[in-house]
Amino acid sequence: TIRYQVFLGKHDLEQIIEFIKFEMLHLLTTPEEEISTTLIMLPFAFQDFAEFNDFSIELEDEIVPAFEKESRPAYTVKNADGDGFEK
Repeated sequence: TIRYQVFLGKHDLEQIIEFIKFEMLHLLTTPEEEISTTLIMLPFAFQDFAEFNDFSIELEDEIVPAFEKESRPAYTVKNADGDGFEK
């Protein structure tokens, strides 16, 4: 099933990022049988495609990886010597 979500706000990057984070968490915590993907629409958020494209690149390269890192628990990996390091 595809979940369709529309963000009707204007150009407020903080609100957009929080909206996307919420949808990511919702997708991660919902069984795949109920929701397999989410389509997020932002019809009024950006002035033009270039602005949207710049945000998309920042989202993919910086915001999503940082969110994944903060929402995933750290774990310890053992190397051959038995020393552990946090990943």
